[in-house]
Amino acid sequence: MKKILFPGLSGLYASVFLLEFGFSLVGIFVPLYLFKITSSFNWVFAFYFFFNLAIVVFTLPAARLIARFGSDKISFLGTCLRAGCFLFLILSAYQPAFALLAAVSWGLAIPLFWLPFHLTIVGTDHRLAFGKDASRVAIFSRLGGMAGPVLGGLIIQQLGFGWLYFLTIIFLILSGLPIFFDRYEFKIPEISLDQIRKNLPIGKM
Repeated sequence: MKKILFPGLSGLYASVFLLEFGFSLVGIFVPLYLFKITSSFNWVFAFYFFFNLAIVVFTLPAARLIARFGSDKISFLGTCLRAGCFLFLILSAYQPAFALLAAVSWGLAIPLFWLPFHLTIVGTDHRLAFGKDASRVAIFSRLGGMAGPVLGGLIIQQLGFGWLYFLTIIFLILSGLPIFFDRYEFKIPEISLDQIRKNLPIGKM
């Protein structure tokens, strides 16, 4: 039985605010950091290639994990993997190959976090206020991302990338906690490639 500390969708609002604020501290500086430590655009290209490849490859397995374990646990796993990305980025200053592990970790985190996120938005009992709730999520997302880049730049200037990544990890981990204290927990039916193939519009033409 979950202990409810966040009524309605307020847990989701808190989660997305902390996530966007934490990520905005460092997000725009990642390619600059990779170029700084490697002096090569090839590493920047490789990072985003493996990041996007991981998203494509892992989206279907992520849906299966949600079906088996529920949205809360899988969403938090995605948050931890996103934090792990920045831990690997810290280590990549000593060995650039860690940047590829960071890319894969971040790519895995995307479907693990955002699939449960959207499942919560469309699966709650707020259907009559869906537009209002979606707008509130967007507002908290924008608010979380507004001050981050400026503050992140100041931290880099004063303390360096390492401290910035450490602070980002703290906010990312915190962003995964509110979902355990709201009243929403979802599982979805098992999904297979055969089911997807059968439901493709082209197959019904």
